Amino acid sequence: MDFISDGVFGRFDLSRTLGKIVLITNETGKFWNGKSLKNFFISLGPPRILWHSKPAVNTGHNEFGREFGIIAPNNYTTAVAPGLLGDWYLNFGLWGIAMGLMIHGVFLGFLVGFLYRHRWSVYWVAACGTLVPNILIAGEGWVGASMAGVIKLIIVFCVLFFASRTGVQWVMNRRLANRSIHF
Repeated sequence: MDFISDGVFGRFDLSRTLGKIVLITNETGKFWNGKSLKNFFISLGPPRILWHSKPAVNTGHNEFGREFGIIAPNNYTTAVAPGLLGDWYLNFGLWGIAMGLMIHGVFLGFLVGFLYRHRWSVYWVAACGTLVPNILIAGEGWVGASMAGVIKLIIVFCVLFFASRTGVQWVMNRRLANRSIHF
């Protein structure tokens, strides 16, 4: 049972990481002022096939872990991210957590509202099956890059949803037009 609680539940327990972030940031007074959030806009940019010199956004995990004492100073292989709350705190302190969670709440509210309106369609099942794990995983990464990935998935689902919905309506209208009675 310890393996399950440490392995599964411990994966989402970022309290130690957040504690170190709060402690060290308060001691040094050095906030990042949105530095890590710029990755959100870079991640939303065009793919590398179009933007050949696109900067890598998922770097610095190891450096972050060593800087905040989460991993050993001589460990150059383990990747550690601050998590959702840690990233917001690193950038803007307590106000960052409050505003960041409000932004996430509004975003998730719109998403759930849209999915609930279409809850009996195959799109709902596909979207929930794909988005929910990605949203959960985004909570343990860097806010910018993780949420940009979720937004890209949502855009793809919206395009597919509306394109297929329009296509189905066109086919149905065509069938109805062909069934009309001609005298």
